[in-house]
Formats: sequence, C-alpha cells, structure tokens
Amino acid sequence: MANNPRRGFSHKEPSAGKSRFWIRRNHADGPIEIPAGLITGEEPGPVFSLIAGVHSAEYAPIAAAQELFRRLDTKEVKGQVRFVFIANLPGYRTRSMFVNPTDGKNLNGAFPGDEKGSHTEALAWTIFEEVIKGSHYLVDLHSGDMIEDLVPFVIVKTEGDPKQDQRRLELAGCYPTGYLLNPKPNAAGWNSDGATFACAQASGAISCMVEAGGKGQLDLECVELLVQGTLAALRWAGNLDAGFPPVDGISRAAMDGARQSGSLDAHGSTRPGQREIAELRKVFADNPGLFIPMVKAGQTVRAGDPLGTVYDFFGNLVETPLAPKDGVVLLVCSGPAVEPGTALAGIGVFA
Repeated sequence: MANNPRRGFSHKEPSAGKSRFWIRRNHADGPIEIPAGLITGEEPGPVFSLIAGVHSAEYAPIAAAQELFRRLDTKEVKGQVRFVFIANLPGYRTRSMFVNPTDGKNLNGAFPGDEKGSHTEALAWTIFEEVIKGSHYLVDLHSGDMIEDLVPFVIVKTEGDPKQDQRRLELAGCYPTGYLLNPKPNAAGWNSDGATFACAQASGAISCMVEAGGKGQLDLECVELLVQGTLAALRWAGNLDAGFPPVDGISRAAMDGARQSGSLDAHGSTRPGQREIAELRKVFADNPGLFIPMVKAGQTVRAGDPLGTVYDFFGNLVETPLAPKDGVVLLVCSGPAVEPGTALAGIGVFA
C-alpha cells in the first residue's frame, strides 16, 4: 500500500503560529495517525519536543501535554515547541496496556523504528523522523500504566561527557520529583535501548523521561506536576522567558504533594538534586493468580522484606516476593490479577 505524504513538523511553515494537526501515513496493518501540535514563537529559539501517550493508558501525561498546549501562546514562546498528544492512538482507543494492539509490540522499545517494519516499528519511525529529528530538547512524559502505581521520578542517561551530562541532569531537575533514576552502565534490570529519550539523545538532543501518575486514573495533581515541570524545562531551555509563568501559579495540591516528596523548597523552586537511583530492580511473578501488595509506592524497603503475596486460583499461597536489595519502591502492581512475568514491584536502589 502506498504511503500518504507525511504531514508533520518538517512540513510546517517556520513562521509564528499555533496549530493542531494529524501526522498520517498508511500501513498494511492499519493507518498510522498521530495527533500533534506545534507552537512557533515570534522570536528565534531552540526546538523543544514533548511526547505523551507512548503507553496509551497513561493518562496524566496526555492531559498535561494538552493543557500545556492550551496555556502557551506564540507571543510567549521562543523557537518551536512540538507536541505529540497521543503517540499510541490504537492503544488509547482500545484501552490497551503497554503495547500497540495492532501488533502487540511495545512502542517504547521500538525507536528509532523501521519505515517498512511492523505497525509499531513504522509508528516509531514516523515519530523519529517527524518529531525527534531536529529537536534540541526532548521530554517523554509517562506514568504508571493501568495496573501500576508509582512515586514520581525522572529518568536520564548520563554517558561520561561532563558538559552534556550536566545539561541532562539540569533538564531532569526541572521536574519536581523526589527521585532521579540514572542507571549505571550494565545496571541489572535496566535497558533503555529503543526508548524515546535514549534515541533522542543518540541523535544529539538533551532528553529525559518523566514518570508521574498511574493506575489508569487521571490524577490532576500529577497532571499539574508535569505541567509545571515542563514549564520550568521550557524556561531553562530558553523557549520561555525566565519569569513566565509566575511560580505562584502552581496549584496548591501539586505544591503540597511535591513538598511532601521533598522535591520543592519552601519557595516552590525545584531542588537542584533529587535522590539518585543507580538501578531499578523489578520483581516478577512466577505464578498466575491474585496479588496482594504489602508495600506502597514511595516506601523504603530492606533486602528480603516481603513485597506482597500471590495466591493461586483456589486461594492457596504460592508466592511471597521479596525485595532484592535495599531501596525505595518506585512502582508496585495495583492490579490483583497476575500471570507469570507480571512486574509486581520495581525497587530503586540508591546510588
């Protein structure tokens, strides 16, 4: 099937303006359709790209991207701000967890994609070509999926270049979270290959991934956390003036929640350093059945602490998963029905 001409950011006029549009291509397994937006400021500046909905049941990031587009105006923006509102639209429309239901693949591991590959691979290629390429900065907004509860955290990938690594950490520090996951090379349980932010970094952009929200719910406090963090990132990158918008515009709920996590000071400014996590150790179910967690997201644990219990279909105790190391529970499975391989918890091991 012949492809339609791509109608994305590379085809937009460079003059000042604000628009919503579709990025569309044909594919043998179904159309590729990406709802996108673009704000081009009246003054020159960097290209900042914001992606949401890579995992389509993660709703706080989608709402945050839409809210940011509504709040910003061409008179305030310098350079260009690109928006992908829902990267995985097939998953969104079917309430699919983790994967693109068209081919069952995880978009977050498919970048930079393949124009002639499966639906997910072609979708990743389209986003890479139309959004990631040419970006100076990129932030991929995530949350826990429909059966995941998590404490907000940011993910970066430092590579040994002091100047570039410092900028990556500064971008991550714009987001008011208590934890920064910066996995060490060859860290157990971690592989960023195929992730948006790692792909963007390989193409020259300063990038990070942010996690806030989860459980298939639209948590407005987490939406505002993502909004305020991105506004801070846009100020830091030079896409907004330093004084816009005033910090006191943050909602009381988001401010209180961020203070409780220890990521905002008394004046509402993002702290320069979150608690650093060196590795994320996930614990998986060995048996099918019903999972009852014994820990909450944000709780600290010691190696060997029980994380919950798994009962078989008859109510027999078959498994008591344990924390593999000392650390903090970054995420925990909030959906009772589990199968072998279901991630029950993710323990962040402190650096």
